[in-house]
Amino acid sequence: MPTLLVTKAVSSPIATTGGRLYYEIAIENPTEYYATKMLLTDAFDEKLAELQYTTDGGKTWLDWAGVLAVDDMAPGEARAVVITGVVTAPAGDAVSNKASVSVVFCSIRDSGFGVRDS
Repeated sequence: MPTLLVTKAVSSPIATTGGRLYYEIAIENPTEYYATKMLLTDAFDEKLAELQYTTDGGKTWLDWAGVLAVDDMAPGEARAVVITGVVTAPAGDAVSNKASVSVVFCSIRDSGFGVRDS
């Protein structure tokens, strides 16, 4: 069964109250199939506030609602999503969260990629 590669990195392993953390989520499609109908889910606890995300390298920031529909990906394609938030936790507390991506894989024939109306 094909799978996406999803990795997550944080800008700093230690943050102070009022400081900002950045989480980069990299999504790669190493398969020979098209990845469609993708949903990125990342639930942060109450220890981060003012959550925002970008998919264009920081040019545009939008409010993070916990789920993001990710554009379809061709075989070999990759995308990055960065989520940021302000730390509200007191010193010594851990911020926990876990990202996941749901996906439907299909062949080029079934994907609609490269198909034109006549």
